[in-house]
Amino acid sequence: MNTKYILTFFVLLSSSAYGQDAPEKNIFEYTREMYKKVNSISDLNPEDFNGKIANIRNEIDRYVEHKKGVCQGEFSTVILEQSQAEKSDYKLTKTEQELCYRELKALQITYINKLFTARKNYLDFLHTERIKQLSTVREDALKQLQATFNKKVRRRKSRRKKK
Repeated sequence: MNTKYILTFFVLLSSSAYGQDAPEKNIFEYTREMYKKVNSISDLNPEDFNGKIANIRNEIDRYVEHKKGVCQGEFSTVILEQSQAEKSDYKLTKTEQELCYRELKALQITYINKLFTARKNYLDFLHTERIKQLSTVREDALKQLQATFNKKVRRRKSRRKKK
């Protein structure tokens, strides 16, 4: 069977991959959405990194698990020439499996690289914030020291004037 006639179909995709309330999407929309999410990781604002990355990571991990299932042939397929209701026992050929795994690997490599960039930006942001805090603590300590010194100098001057 020719690969252009095969459409990989996720069984219960809308409930398991998107949650109960998500609108039903086909595999191609789902894949495009995951690629967009992966590519958006390196553009995350460092201030929002912690809040958003956990959600994105969970979605990507779910997608990877589903994609592995597709590559292993765990899901049924729909033949485009047949009606959508007719399902086949067609399994992916070795070449199709190899291609599927290569696609998955490419997504995971992109994910790792984008996540590295986002984490690096986040760590740079944290470092800058902590340097600012350290400078503020230093300035406050110097001001307190100077204020304490000024009080002692005034006391000594006032004692000398009394004598």
